[in-house]
Amino acid sequence: MRAALALVIVAAGTARADTCIPDFRAAERLQLDAHAVRFCDDKVGDKRQCFAVDLATGKLASAHASTDATGGETTLTLAKKTAKVCVVGGSCKTLVPKARIDPGLQMHGVARGERAVLMNMAEVETFDAKTGARLARFTAGKGDCTNVTILAPDLLLVNNANCGSDDGGTSFFATAKGKQIAAVPIPAASAHATGTTVAFVSAGGDEVVVMDGPTGKIAKRVAIGKPASDVFPSVVSDANRLVVVYGRDRAGDVVVVDLATDKARTFAAKRCP
Repeated sequence: MRAALALVIVAAGTARADTCIPDFRAAERLQLDAHAVRFCDDKVGDKRQCFAVDLATGKLASAHASTDATGGETTLTLAKKTAKVCVVGGSCKTLVPKARIDPGLQMHGVARGERAVLMNMAEVETFDAKTGARLARFTAGKGDCTNVTILAPDLLLVNNANCGSDDGGTSFFATAKGKQIAAVPIPAASAHATGTTVAFVSAGGDEVVVMDGPTGKIAKRVAIGKPASDVFPSVVSDANRLVVVYGRDRAGDVVVVDLATDKARTFAAKRCP
């Protein structure tokens, strides 16, 4: 995991009574606890604002974010044509992709635990992080942008889409050797993993799906509204609930899904004039 993020609600005595949601494309840094969902807008630096929405009442409050560095993680450093993966307590290995590296899109990568993954357009290459050995090379799809999340040593979540597109592309679960386990049944705009269970929200913000990664089975599929464009939904979940936070045309709107009953509750945001 990358740096752990803590979002803290501003004390009631100092919170602004006129807290409102500014315009933003998509919510970032989502966190969920028993009482609230916390998120930030997608501005940078001092312009970034963070918020908390009460899950029971929908009450909006300001929040501030602090980043606490965490150690003990596998690291991946990218160069133009190679990558270096380092395992805590072990040595570093140089990874050399076989795929062609597009000079414009460049190479991307991710590492976690025993695995490292390099992505070049639709090409995916997986490696043993301890030895540097290549495990597999496979194509993620027809799009020119690919993103991979390492859920477990032998479980990947792969998304492939056309760069710059907002349609969500296609997503699927695969083994580290590229064997596809199951496809995600919706074009997913956002995903959140709890262990090897993954929650997805559709690009139109109208449906959520919860899947078990190792088996590919759908645990939940719940309609939460009408599909729309330019809403850029983000999702976060735990064992009890799933929360969607919308962007752009619905910036700050929140839908809370009770995973025991599949009931969805919507809280409309107070947006700044």
